[in-house]
Amino acid sequence: MELRQLQHFIAAARTEHFTRAAKRLNIVQSALSNSIRSLEAELDAQLFVRTTRTVRLTAAGRALLNKAESVLESVEDARQAVRAVSRGDAGRIAIGTVQSLPAFLQLPSVLAGFHARYPQVEVRLIQAGAPHLLEKLRNGLLDLAFLPAFEGRGEIETQIIACEELVLVSALKGDCPSETAVSLNELSGLAFVDFELDLGTRRLVDQAFEQ
Repeated sequence: MELRQLQHFIAAARTEHFTRAAKRLNIVQSALSNSIRSLEAELDAQLFVRTTRTVRLTAAGRALLNKAESVLESVEDARQAVRAVSRGDAGRIAIGTVQSLPAFLQLPSVLAGFHARYPQVEVRLIQAGAPHLLEKLRNGLLDLAFLPAFEGRGEIETQIIACEELVLVSALKGDCPSETAVSLNELSGLAFVDFELDLGTRRLVDQAFEQ
């Protein structure tokens, strides 16, 4: 059973006339008649009572009509759904973010603006550490992620969208030099209260000292 056959059958059923149905479908009448005969043979049932002037549905034809229209409606819905996803108007997007985003990156506002523009797109937000998010990106479980800067690898495309200064906070009295500008070399021997080893900001600080 083909969709084309169902379209031919519905047109003939609604017009109750093969010639008018063929004109509506922009095909020759013989093609319509052959299509319906093939459908009847496949179903092993007569769908129409034919006369010289008109055609009427049989009981089997009436049983098929609603089902056939439902099938074509479902197919059209499927087409529209695929088109919407292809255009980016619908679908799902998975976004990852580290737990502490900088204040100037207002992710709730960004997501609200995105939702207003694409209301049919389902947004899934995942919070985790940078290494975990990178692994999900590599495995295709995330579409994009907001991360601290890192050295990009070939399989992941990176783009800097914002930056801020890293600052050192220390007690007024202590081992920290009193000058307003100090070098990392001068600070390298001091004890730090810092982020955990696998967090992005910690890696940036460690890389700066290593350099």
